[in-house]
Amino acid sequence: MEPYLSRLHLFLSISGPHLGYVGGDRVGVDVDKKSRRFIGKSAAFQLGLCCTRAINPKAKCLSEITFRDAGNIEDCYLYRLAHHKNGLALFRHVVLVSSPQDKYVQRHSARLQLEGFRIKEGSRRARATMEMARAILAPVLEKATRWERGEKDKGGDDEE
Repeated sequence: MEPYLSRLHLFLSISGPHLGYVGGDRVGVDVDKKSRRFIGKSAAFQLGLCCTRAINPKAKCLSEITFRDAGNIEDCYLYRLAHHKNGLALFRHVVLVSSPQDKYVQRHSARLQLEGFRIKEGSRRARATMEMARAILAPVLEKATRWERGEKDKGGDDEE
């Protein structure tokens, strides 16, 4: 793949769960105090996720986006992928799209935005989520800063 890396022009992600799916932990879901039921935008998705796991327990991607593919968060696939050496910085342009009407992927996870991400503060998951967002965005921001200063990319093949 090495010869093609200089040709990576645009990374477009439409509602991709870059920081995983938090709904499995019932985060962001309100409780109806009268009936003690969990209600929320993602209740149907949570039910579908649970049923799909029961029907096909070998569906690796479901475990990966809910961080259940390893005992330690730092060993989970999404966490390791977020810390990949170059990641999104390999692309010249990065576009992350989300929608407030999306009932499946939280906007902040799709946009790599920590503000509004509803996870219990101080938890291992909150710390890991912040580390993932920083690890994904740091190379992109560093590259953008170099480009803004007029510096060439380390590969020397940036175009303006």
